[in-house]
Amino acid sequence: MAAELKQCQSISKVFGENVRRYRELAHISRFQFKAEAMLDDRQIRDIENGTHNPTLLTMERIADTLCIPLSELLSETPEHTTFSLSVY
Repeated sequence: MAAELKQCQSISKVFGENVRRYRELAHISRFQFKAEAMLDDRQIRDIENGTHNPTLLTMERIADTLCIPLSELLSETPEHTTFSLSVY
């Protein structure tokens, strides 16, 4: 049970670090991200710090907002390091 909890925390941490990384790479402010992903400031902060366990629907909204596959946000070794220019 403790190992499962540790793994869950580790997944939350990886997800949060990837969300922050890709948000910053895409030059999306927290304010813009909040509006587009339909999240509040606390959720964003807690997700990026790895202390919040978002629902699958929230994770999908985040991935869609960042235009990145959800699998990439869950990966311990993300592939993308840059983003192509996109039109908003």
